[in-house]
Amino acid sequence: MKKAMALLALLLMPAVFAQDYASGQVGSLTADLYIVAANYDPSPIVPGNYVDIWLRVENRGDTEAPDVVVSVSEEFPWRAIDGRTVDLGRLGPNSAAIASFRLLVDGAAPGGPTPLRVRLQRSALDTPEVAQLSVDVERLDAVLAIQSVVAERVAPGETFNVDVTVANSASSVLRAIKGTLRLLTQVTTTGGLSTVELPFTPIGGGIERTVDALAPGESRTMRFTLVVDPDAESKPYKLPLEISYFDPSGTNRTRQEVVGVIVGADPELSVAIDSTALSSDTTTGDVIVRFVNYGVGDIKFLTARMQATDEFVIVSSPDVYVGKIDSDDYETAEFRLALTSAADDQVEIPLVMEYRDANNDKYSKGVSLTVVRYTPKQLGTQQSNTLLVFFVVIVLGVVGWFAYRRFRKKRAK
Repeated sequence: MKKAMALLALLLMPAVFAQDYASGQVGSLTADLYIVAANYDPSPIVPGNYVDIWLRVENRGDTEAPDVVVSVSEEFPWRAIDGRTVDLGRLGPNSAAIASFRLLVDGAAPGGPTPLRVRLQRSALDTPEVAQLSVDVERLDAVLAIQSVVAERVAPGETFNVDVTVANSASSVLRAIKGTLRLLTQVTTTGGLSTVELPFTPIGGGIERTVDALAPGESRTMRFTLVVDPDAESKPYKLPLEISYFDPSGTNRTRQEVVGVIVGADPELSVAIDSTALSSDTTTGDVIVRFVNYGVGDIKFLTARMQATDEFVIVSSPDVYVGKIDSDDYETAEFRLALTSAADDQVEIPLVMEYRDANNDKYSKGVSLTVVRYTPKQLGTQQSNTLLVFFVVIVLGVVGWFAYRRFRKKRAK
């Protein structure tokens, strides 16, 4: 039915409307042959598909064309199916006829106006003249282009934006463009497929954004605002994005994309001296360093490296592998040091840490820790010695008093 209607429209179409489609003309000394209109089905013409094209050929000359032959040139991206030549026979003055062709459009054809060359002959013995038609080809997979998808690296509990910029690369207006974020995803388990909710919550407008229309060449940005769940695991997430729209032919089309969002925060590592055996009268002893992860993400592969100075040498290994520290947890590392004669009451200890966050990003941090060499009095050990001496003196005094009394008794006898 559509083909019959297209043929009827061409037969009834006045020449004045030829430029509304594709047009070309060939002139001769005896008969003036024109392609005054062209129509095709389906519309739009899509690479990789077949298309039926009808050409209205008109003789505007004063003499007849005895045996009109019309043929299409098989140049990229066109290939004729069921013959590339049509014999229209006799075409009298001011009369018209329809030549139809079925063509296959190459799948690699670019979008946009595409030339189609047609040869016209008033008879099979005449030299053909060429008319060139311009036919619009549309690549449906590139009609609505997604120019960019911008998402941020965010920490659990933070709010962020996903900006999706779409552009109309078609030659006609696209309508009812709708973007939808899918916060549910399918995962494969031992029991089959199951639905998992992603750790994101939409705020300020939900998961859908719409654009009423996009003119050719126009672009618009759809912004989605989300908040990450406070207990979200630090790792990359894939947010399914669906883009739907109506193309120039009125067909509702849908594209599936993926938005990558990295959840994670910079590690927050605190380093301090946990305990030490070094004091003002001790030159060799252990120093225990405490590493505290007070951030929201885990710390992995932590290695601590101590660097010797002129105040001390490292008796133990200078490198200690600490490993993983969960959020809101701590680990310790032990180093054994020997102080030199240059050591002061406060010894500065350089320490370098290398580690990774939950997303395997590398970090390096250097600190200088201070070991204070406390005196026995400051440590409370001197007071204990004094009490011991005082106790010994008292005991000796008591023993001496009893010995003296015993001596006096012996003399009195």
